[in-house]
Amino acid sequence: AQLGLKRFFDLMPNLKASDFDYIIFDMPPLTSISQSWGMAAFMDKMLLVVEAEKSNRDLVKRGYAKLVAERDNISVVLNKARSYVPKSLNNEI
Repeated sequence: AQLGLKRFFDLMPNLKASDFDYIIFDMPPLTSISQSWGMAAFMDKMLLVVEAEKSNRDLVKRGYAKLVAERDNISVVLNKARSYVPKSLNNEI
């Protein structure tokens, strides 16, 4: 894990000096030993992607609370949400 973070830290000056407006990192899930915690401090914006009906609500709440305590640029995306309303009752097209 430390080797991956070291390589990331070595890349940071090159990434900041690049001509790209946005660079997106697909980071590993938030676990107690995840590299995402260390990398979060270098991100301008973080999106926490939560899979509906699969992600543990308590784990998501704790992870989000920890991220918000350290940074103020966290947003949550609810992915793969399903609607259980019959189409005839749903007004959306």
